[in-house]
Amino acid sequence: MKTSLPCCELIFRLRELGFETGWGDTAERVKETMRLLSESLQAPDPMKLQLLFSRIPNMFNIVIFSPHGYFGQSDVLGLPDTGGQVCKTILHTTNYGAIIIDYNSALN
Repeated sequence: MKTSLPCCELIFRLRELGFETGWGDTAERVKETMRLLSESLQAPDPMKLQLLFSRIPNMFNIVIFSPHGYFGQSDVLGLPDTGGQVCKTILHTTNYGAIIIDYNSALN
């Protein structure tokens, strides 16, 4: 695939794979962003995560990325979770939402 191929020619293939637009404006940029995603899932690094989140579209939704329970364990995939981390995440999300609303209200 040509690295300079415009993203508009890739959009339908990306959607078939479950990805929306915004991963890059050329095939090379999409490839780099997907590589960052893969590396971040395999071995999270603050600098790579910051670069990844600066590249992916995030204007309409807030993404909560929590690798809790995924790293450093074996034979746990598919086992039930206690729900404690989920409750904590929902509580934090609600608080962050209130902070964002307050901040936007102060700006207007």
